[in-house]
Amino acid sequence: MADATSRKPYDFQWGDRIDHPNFGMGTVIGEPIAVAGAEPSPRFGSEDRGWRVPVEWDDQGRTAGSVSSDSIKMVERPDAKGGAYWNHEFQRLLSQAISARSLTDVSLRAAFRHLHGSQVGDIRALIEAEQQILNKVLQFLNVDETGSHT
Repeated sequence: MADATSRKPYDFQWGDRIDHPNFGMGTVIGEPIAVAGAEPSPRFGSEDRGWRVPVEWDDQGRTAGSVSSDSIKMVERPDAKGGAYWNHEFQRLLSQAISARSLTDVSLRAAFRHLHGSQVGDIRALIEAEQQILNKVLQFLNVDETGSHT
């Protein structure tokens, strides 16, 4: 049995237009979420439960919710994702940068005259990881300045 988090969530992305046989058309409004655990399978003993995809339905009478990725099919992937999508992506990158910076700060504070030997190699690796995510943030901002995030 494969780990549910290691499988791809059918590549559904925020903004994708989908169709459900019972609920009709809708728009993906978040990241697919892996369903933990497994269920019995007659052929293989057990299999992953799959992914839940958050959807906002076109039918105004139906509240937004999540559905199994197996029960929907993608109709369209628009190039223009909208401001909410790009804000979400930027916040995700920003939180990764803040997390990387926090790890670097903690290691730097503990490194001076550390009792268990040199921490320089670990700090270098943390700084490199932080620099990589900061480069991604800068790339995102450069693309945003060109007006591509619409």
